[in-house]
Amino acid sequence: MQLGFFAAIIAEPRPWQDANITGSLRLFWLMVTLIPIFAIDFKYLLLPDTVTIGGILLGFALSFFEGGIDWLGSLIGIVACGGGLFLFSFVISKIIKKDGMGFGDVKLFAGFGAIMGAELAYVALIIGSLLALAVIVPFRFIAKKDMAKPLPFGPFLGLGAPISYLFGYKILNAYMGVMDKLLSIFYYITPQ
Repeated sequence: MQLGFFAAIIAEPRPWQDANITGSLRLFWLMVTLIPIFAIDFKYLLLPDTVTIGGILLGFALSFFEGGIDWLGSLIGIVACGGGLFLFSFVISKIIKKDGMGFGDVKLFAGFGAIMGAELAYVALIIGSLLALAVIVPFRFIAKKDMAKPLPFGPFLGLGAPISYLFGYKILNAYMGVMDKLLSIFYYITPQ
């Protein structure tokens, strides 16, 4: 609960001045759910429906209030994120001939899409994937763990969500700036 209050303070450092209550509730949910995501997914490799489906329902319900994405953006986030990750998981499972990702991760990602929209949810997915690579790859080599054994992705996705919610547009703008520079350099060095 203290983590949630910390999140609310980050979202609204001066709640008496033009408070964005729905924004605070969104960040509160993203922070508070980290505890069960970490505890349950690392131990049992599953994510509770109270967190995953609860995030979908809360995100969609909050979209009807001022201070965040609208209901259509939330609905698009649910479909684009949940459907996109489900399709990716389905294709990967057919290629590698075993389960690629659990459905709990798909529902969790759909909830992030409902809470912050597809754009920021996909930033969270990228951040979570990079965090997972930074932790899991060295861990597997140092601990000499079986590479075929499944690992939880939910905690990393969960860590990426509040980072994306708070700094996602800054990250996107920085990325687009770098890509713009790289493309302009490429344009000048290619023969016309």
